[in-house]
Amino acid sequence: MFVDDVDDALRRAVAAGGEALSEPHPNSPHEDTEGNASVYARAQWGTLVELQAIPGGHWYDDTAEIQVWTPPAR
Repeated sequence: MFVDDVDDALRRAVAAGGEALSEPHPNSPHEDTEGNASVYARAQWGTLVELQAIPGGHWYDDTAEIQVWTPPAR
């Protein structure tokens, strides 16, 4: 799930009864631009959820043949 602020979204998920499975961490190399982070959490009913923020967009080198869809900035 894309969120604007991973820390805030995780804090709200835990306050609602969810469980943080780790601390927020940097994304993969293609998503590792400024401000990007992700974390996994378990909802109170057991569903595994990935919270991800990509405000800096994705990084692509000159050989990239396709780009990943990213929600528009709000």
